[in-house]
Amino acid sequence: MLKLSNFIGGQWQGSVSGRTLQAAASDDGSIFATFPASSFDEVNRAVSSSRGAQNQWVSLPLDERLAMLRKFADRIESRAEEIAREEQREMGKPIAVAHQFLQAGLSAFRAALEDGGIIRSTPVSRAPTELQRSTVAP
Repeated sequence: MLKLSNFIGGQWQGSVSGRTLQAAASDDGSIFATFPASSFDEVNRAVSSSRGAQNQWVSLPLDERLAMLRKFADRIESRAEEIAREEQREMGKPIAVAHQFLQAGLSAFRAALEDGGIIRSTPVSRAPTELQRSTVAP
């Protein structure tokens, strides 16, 4: 059985209370994993930690962030069969459909990474945005 943990502040950890929840297979109801039943305070710690990590992430050069995200996509792709099987077990999704969803998601993610390498952000003035609407059909 798979035992999952929370990743908070750079460390894997269970719930402070020790309580867990169970994940059941969609086809036969068998329990295949447990995960921490996190408290409100634990969730707040995780969110606070992620905000700190965001500051570190933003300080990295864009090309370095894009390279890391491409590596992430490569790792997801290298485990596509395993991920598709987990989707099948958890949600009852046919394996072929799970593969299609995974490939579509990876394609969109990689396209966004390519856009990120081309489009550079520029400061936007604080001028108000004006919207113009017109009727398409009578």
